[in-house]
Amino acid sequence: MTARQATLVFQRDDSILVTAGPGRGNLLDLLRRVAVLRRAVGDSLVFELSPLAMWGAAASGSTSAEIVRLLDAHTATGVPTPVVARLTETMGRYGALTLKTTDDGALLTATDPAMLDRLPLPGERIGANSVRLANADIGEALIS
Repeated sequence: MTARQATLVFQRDDSILVTAGPGRGNLLDLLRRVAVLRRAVGDSLVFELSPLAMWGAAASGSTSAEIVRLLDAHTATGVPTPVVARLTETMGRYGALTLKTTDDGALLTATDPAMLDRLPLPGERIGANSVRLANADIGEALIS
C-alpha cells in the first residue's frame, strides 16, 4: 500500500493546512515563500499567508500567477478566489514605489501618481510620478 501524497487544504479562515505524506517537504518549501507556520494539528501543519513573506517572494522574482499555479497543483479543490486575490494584490504592489538616492537627498517614484497623492510627503513634486526629498525630509517621509 502506498502512502497518500501530501496535499494543501484551504480553510475558511484563509489558513492553509498541509497534510502528511510524500512530497510534504516540497509543499513546505513552497508555502514558506508566501506564508508563515502558525501551528501543528496532529500530523498536519497550518500556515497563514504573510504580507512580508509574499513581499519577499515578489522581491526574489516570483509572481503571484506562478505561486497560484504551484499551489493549485497540490490541492484537490483549487485555490480559493480570495486567496488568489490576496496574493495578486499584495505581490502586485512590489515595486510600485521606488526610492533612489541622489546627491542632495532622494527621489521617490510611483508607478501610479495617485499613490503619491495619498502619502503625506514633504518635498517637491517632480512631474506626476515623483517627489524629490531633501536629506532633512527623508526621515520624516519614512515615518509618515
